[in-house]
Formats: sequence, structure tokens, C-alpha cells
Amino acid sequence: MMNIETVTIIGVGLIGGSLAITLKERCGVKRIIGVGRSLSSLEQMALIVDSHGHKVIDESTLDPKYGVRNADVVILALPVVSIIEVGKEIVANLKIGCIVIDVGSTKAEIVHILTPLVQQKGSFVGTHPLAGSHNRGPESAKGDLFHNAVCVITPVEKTDKDACEIIKAMWTRVGAKIMEMPPEGHDKLIAITSHLPHIIASVLVNIAMGEGEKIIPLIASGFLDTTRVAQGDAEMWKDICLTNQGSIKEMLGKFKDALNKWEQVISDERWDRLKEMFEAAQGWRKGV
Repeated sequence: MMNIETVTIIGVGLIGGSLAITLKERCGVKRIIGVGRSLSSLEQMALIVDSHGHKVIDESTLDPKYGVRNADVVILALPVVSIIEVGKEIVANLKIGCIVIDVGSTKAEIVHILTPLVQQKGSFVGTHPLAGSHNRGPESAKGDLFHNAVCVITPVEKTDKDACEIIKAMWTRVGAKIMEMPPEGHDKLIAITSHLPHIIASVLVNIAMGEGEKIIPLIASGFLDTTRVAQGDAEMWKDICLTNQGSIKEMLGKFKDALNKWEQVISDERWDRLKEMFEAAQGWRKGV
């Protein structure tokens, strides 16, 4: 792994802040520059500390172009649409040989737009750490966020192989387990495991809302567990749907077909078949 001395993190929230902690503690990074969108965000990121109580952000700025000038690695820890916008904005200010990565939960559009642009100065590697929660902001950052979490790396033909290996090593050092796949394959599978569940959770909440106050005393752990992700940031999830709409629409179609089959089994009063369907889901879920 190359000697990464300076890292710029654009978007120091839960993911970016947690990376700041672990990069200092586990990767030997000497200097971390945080880029925020407001003065309050700069004040919050200044409070992030490692396990020894030491501050991990050495410098902060509101200007992404200024913040990336001396970085060996730039991490775009932003909503997916902003990743593309800011990625375009900073290219001219990158130092030669810089590696730029993102942590967005959709990959194809980001990777195919930013890979050739960043190649003017350095390399771009698409990554997606499957870690986090509905909590946001630097105050939620923690040093063990990526421990045993899967991080998907999505190289394409133009991805620099050396840069890709460096970033794999970096994610491994912060505790993640590496999985590599094409960006389109990632987007299709993550639509099933992440994007569709969020939409379903939001639909369930909206249905419950339609019943008014009388339903609230009947809400227990089953509903709360199933709909936890509906608390996620609405702007972020709008952008996810925007940049992965093809795969999401495909999976919504499959979900509607499956719902129709379940409805038909119930309408036909095929209770043995219904039990088999529940048992199949139960068995597979227990094995995950």
C-alpha cells in the first residue's frame, strides 16, 4: 500500500467522520482535511475524536477545490448526485497522482462519469461500504463502523489497477471485507437488498399514517423493525432512486408480481401453499 499521508474527506458525516477516525488509527494517515457545506458542519466535525480523545480533523474548509489541493486520497462522502457534481468541480485542483473514491450506494452513473474525468490528474475508484444507519452527522461517527462490513469495489476497464489495489488495502485496514463486482451488477443487487426495502418501508409507513392516530397504540416491534429504514434522509433516497431508477423499477416490477401471487394464494384459500411460501422465506432468512 502506498504511503497515504494526506486525505481530504468531502462530507464529514457518519461515513466520512468514521473514516476519519479509522484512517488515523489504522492506516497511519498523518493529516485529514474535512470539507463541509456550512460553518456549523465545520464546527461539528472539529469535535470528532479517536479512541484516545484526540481530534482527527486537522484542517477544515468550505471550499472543496481548496481542500483537495494536497491530498493523496480524496473521499467523496456525499449524496450520490452531489458526488458527481463535486467530483467534476474538484478535478482541476487535484494534485498529480491523486486517487479519488466515493462511498455512494449507487455506482454505475458515478463510476462512468468520474473515471475518465479524474484520469486527467489521477485515478478514480468506485466504492460502497455497506455500513451506517439512519443516523447522520459527524456526531454519529465511530471508529468501529466498518468492522466486518462489506465494502464493494466497482472497477471498470479504465480503472487504474494500482490505485484499485491501494484502495482495497485501505478498506481492509479499516476493517472492511472486500467484494469486487461491476458497477451495473452492484446496482442491480443493491436495489434488492437496500433500495427496494427502503421504498417498501416508506410505503408501509404511509399506509399506517392513513389510518390516523388510532393505529399508534398497535404499533409494536414487528412494524418498528420492518420500517426502521424509513427514517432515512429523504433527499438522499430521492437521489438514490434517481441514479438507480432502472434497477429499482425492475425490482419493483418483480415485487408487484410476487405480491399478486401471494394475494392469489390467499384468495384461493390455498393455506398449505401459503405455509410453504412462509417456510421458504423463513428458511432462507435464517441462513443469511
